[in-house]
Amino acid sequence: MNIMLILGIGILAAFAVGYWSLRATTRAGRGADWRTNRDGLRAPGTSQNFNRLHMISWPVLIALVVFHASPAAVMFAALAYAVAFAALADRERRRAIIYYRGNVPGRP
Repeated sequence: MNIMLILGIGILAAFAVGYWSLRATTRAGRGADWRTNRDGLRAPGTSQNFNRLHMISWPVLIALVVFHASPAAVMFAALAYAVAFAALADRERRRAIIYYRGNVPGRP
């Protein structure tokens, strides 16, 4: 039972980090001049990796539940999904900082 609690806390923490990073990504673009192109850089938040992550992870989690995998296996899969989500969101946050640097008046 302790492993389930630890996995649950890990899942919540990873999703919290991912949500914070995505919020930071949207805040980074406030005040930006959207008409300018930042040297051909792709706009943050447009990554297809989020779509791929969702297309793969949810069917895997559902299949684990349908085929009666152990609860620990389902929790480990959910933790892997949460960590991947947090990593992608952090990468998008870093991309947003680079993308909007110099494009927002008053920001270094």
